[in-house]
Amino acid sequence: MIQVEPGSFSLFMGDKLKVDHGLTRDENGDIDDGYRFALVASVRGVPTGTNSDDLLQLQIPEWAKASIRESIRVHHGRTMKSEADDTLVGIFNDADDAVTCADNIRKELQFADEPKVTFRIGISGDQPVDLDGKFFSKAIYVGRRLCSTAHDNEILVSALASRLVTPKESPSTPNFSIPLKRNLF
Repeated sequence: MIQVEPGSFSLFMGDKLKVDHGLTRDENGDIDDGYRFALVASVRGVPTGTNSDDLLQLQIPEWAKASIRESIRVHHGRTMKSEADDTLVGIFNDADDAVTCADNIRKELQFADEPKVTFRIGISGDQPVDLDGKFFSKAIYVGRRLCSTAHDNEILVSALASRLVTPKESPSTPNFSIPLKRNLF
């Protein structure tokens, strides 16, 4: 038995699962394979000014954070508050939803009329309980590593998450990458 923080179970597992003759099913009746996917996004403003009066552009733009949260919600994800840093973390039951959400975030942030921003996104997946008994820590850890490893305006997807994406949903843009050194993650 593993003890988790109040509210953490529904955040990671979702609250619309049903048990049917020993199988866990999602709200559509599909079998839940138990994997969960973490989308970790970092965003920052791009300074365009030439003097110290423009320092506000270096702050994390609230409109961009709100846009990321909304995209996570629209793509069936749940937003987790990050205690460690200023990243935004979305938890998804489905790899397709996580990848589609990341692509949507990329489009919204790159083509917005708001002040310019750069972003980095990492997507990882894993089983909810790690071998060491921690609840959903590996997927978030790897998602953070991928996010910090990504170049500006790049989305990195872990090998596991990319294998679980439906081929028609698989990203074909150059902004998506799968790390070559898979053994590091």
